Amino acid sequence: MNFMRGRYGWDQLGMFLMIASFAIEILGRIFRSSIVYYIGLALFFWMLFRMFSCNISARVAENQKFINIRNRFANWRYFRQQKRGGRGGYNGGYNGQQGNTYYGDFTKSHEQAARENNRASKKGGSETAFNKLYSRIEKYEGISDNMELEIAKYLDSVSDA
Repeated sequence: MNFMRGRYGWDQLGMFLMIASFAIEILGRIFRSSIVYYIGLALFFWMLFRMFSCNISARVAENQKFINIRNRFANWRYFRQQKRGGRGGYNGGYNGQQGNTYYGDFTKSHEQAARENNRASKKGGSETAFNKLYSRIEKYEGISDNMELEIAKYLDSVSDA
């Protein structure tokens, strides 16, 4: 099993690329479009390239960007649901994996979160608690992202030695 030593392996972006490539390839076959089929095939080869890559820090950064985009979409749906009065059972993008509970756009500053917290305290207490939780998660998410990148860089340098 030395073949995969020092290689990146499997992650969320790889899983998405695999599913998307197979779906696009099937659509290309159904509609008899060679262009669509080859786009799906290109996605599959990109997934393989990422999986066998030795540049671990670059692959971790790509995966982190994908996760951020995926969670922005999930959180957009979540917050839209909350504006409508909380009907439905959508769970805000939480998929049961540690570190993947996101509560919105993390580009907001702490000052913006504090302003929202003040507005929410005038409306009601449940939103205040949510904004406090949001600002704490925002803070620790940035710390954990930096730690993950540093670990990836360290592992990449160790595998090169």
